[in-house]
Amino acid sequence: VAVHMRRGDVERKVATEQELLVTIAQIRTTVASDAGTKPVRFHVFTQGAPGSLPLMALESDITLHIDANTVQHSSSTSEVAEALQVAYHSFVMADALVATASALSYSAAMFSEGRIFAYHHDRPKRADWTMVNDDGTFSEEQAARSARKKTA
Repeated sequence: VAVHMRRGDVERKVATEQELLVTIAQIRTTVASDAGTKPVRFHVFTQGAPGSLPLMALESDITLHIDANTVQHSSSTSEVAEALQVAYHSFVMADALVATASALSYSAAMFSEGRIFAYHHDRPKRADWTMVNDDGTFSEEQAARSARKKTA
């Protein structure tokens, strides 16, 4: 499961570490029952300082991809572009994507064939997306319907 955590240059409300942990916990139970024996792993992509997500760092099934280069003015354009390409490709190809308030993860969700858990309430959505509430929770009934649409 790829998770995009938008931070840094955002002036509107963004999903916090705690809200995303609520979403991740709910996905663990929802997706785990669908995945069968396949282990569910989470890959959180964000920018910022290493060590800036202490709660997520404690979780054994979460891998943090924190890119400090995208927020440092000394980064070359090619380094930033490469980091964005890796993240975007990961979002599109993931079995599931948690898309937060970001054009980057929103556009990846539009191309993805995986399950989408979307924090986007102000943009057009596909019928097979599971919408995430501001507190990080989502309707398990909606998630189940979305999963069926993906396998149909």
